Amino acid sequence: MIKKLITVLLVLLATVPLTVWGMSGARVSAETSHILIGNTLTITGTGDMKDYREAKDTPWYNDRSTIREVVISEGVTSIGKNAFAGTTVMDVTIANTVTKIGESAFSECKSLTGIVMPNSITQIDKDAFNSCTSMTSVTLSNKLGAIPDKAFYRCSALKKITIPSSVKSIGYQAFLRCSNLDVTFSEGLETIGDWAFGGAASYEVGIINEVLTIPDSVTSIGEYAFASNSHIVKVVTGANLKTIGTSAFNTNKNLYTVDLSRSAQLNSIGTRAFYGTAIASITIPDSVTTVGSEIFYECRKLTNAKLSENQTSIGDRMFSQTALSSIEIPSSVTSIGKYAFENTKLTKVVVPSSVTDLGQFAFTSCGDMTAADISLNRTMVLGIAVFSGCKMDHIHIPEGRDPSYYMSNGIGWPAEYCFFEIGSDGKCPAAICPFRDGGRAVGDVNGDGKLNNTDIILLGRAYMAGDGAKYLSVADMNNDGRITNADIILLGRLYMTGK
Repeated sequence: MIKKLITVLLVLLATVPLTVWGMSGARVSAETSHILIGNTLTITGTGDMKDYREAKDTPWYNDRSTIREVVISEGVTSIGKNAFAGTTVMDVTIANTVTKIGESAFSECKSLTGIVMPNSITQIDKDAFNSCTSMTSVTLSNKLGAIPDKAFYRCSALKKITIPSSVKSIGYQAFLRCSNLDVTFSEGLETIGDWAFGGAASYEVGIINEVLTIPDSVTSIGEYAFASNSHIVKVVTGANLKTIGTSAFNTNKNLYTVDLSRSAQLNSIGTRAFYGTAIASITIPDSVTTVGSEIFYECRKLTNAKLSENQTSIGDRMFSQTALSSIEIPSSVTSIGKYAFENTKLTKVVVPSSVTDLGQFAFTSCGDMTAADISLNRTMVLGIAVFSGCKMDHIHIPEGRDPSYYMSNGIGWPAEYCFFEIGSDGKCPAAICPFRDGGRAVGDVNGDGKLNNTDIILLGRAYMAGDGAKYLSVADMNNDGRITNADIILLGRLYMTGK
């Protein structure tokens, strides 16, 4: 009886092309028709399905909790907006005449287990599969041009997906809250949108790839694109990458290696791009000219960093709370932001004369820092407490500059005796300068590479003249932080006995 009924209905559908009444009694579009038999909803006809303003406007809305299978038949060219949203569909069959899946077409289909798109599909619209929380597999069309905003948002059971080479862009929050997703990118992809795979720390962990290789074709990585991910341990970027967005890899706590070496066109890195990661070393390509603030803030394992030779600034807190032990500031840099190197492991720093703005607290709480080479531009704007909390005993200043200029803000500068005016040759005397190349023997006061009577006499004269502090870095023999008669005696004993 059922077979006879199906045959009659299919004959009627074939002979009445304009207006058809489905089994549910609801009227549908002139181009396509529907039939609901048991748990299977079949869409037939030719052309595009109708778009629906809301799911409740669909002819089968009252039957949404009985639908288990949807079949889109040959001849149908699009799946309408909100067409099957909120139904209990589990399986979908799509004919290869379909070229488009409309906005929210399958959103909130919480029983849908998977989708296979025929290669005829070139477009899916935003939210197409939003919150399909049981969907474990997706096969994308190899002609699909883009993955739009929130297309697979909160598809939390999705395990694996391959982005075909036809896809040029991945939209805003496209895979956000896909908490265990193994993703494979293909060459051809150009942009990875904001929050595409990552988000706030309160969200589920995103993709599970340990090594994330960005294709050479990608030109931009959006804001928070891979943020708050505990699986990624290594990122390798591609040859055409130009921008890394704000917080792109923010708080990826196990991200240890970032390889930017292939990205010779990279020109900007956004604020907090690698904040709170486990990066140990970083080399910023010389193509980079723009950097945001707090890029490596609280990267507590970061010990080495090489800056771009063309970047013009070091942003606020760029290396704050890291283990950075040394840094070479390029002559392209004109400004160093607030707290830029706060609480690092730097022992000395060279600030080039190109810098005209040295932010407040720039090197504050660098407890191991004893020396600074400040060949400052004479138009320098100095922030307060630049070296607050450092153990400074040696600071270079330009020829003719009075130390009071640097101490005028009254906070965070070492005592005046720490300042050494560089000569007309731009250099500080080798005997006292910790920035000279090569080691210098303890007690080699005159810097001639030898320890002899001349050093003892020179130190004694300086002490008698009240100027002994300028030799503090080489002649503080008892390490008490000052030059006294005891140091002269110890230096003499070292000269006479060799110990």
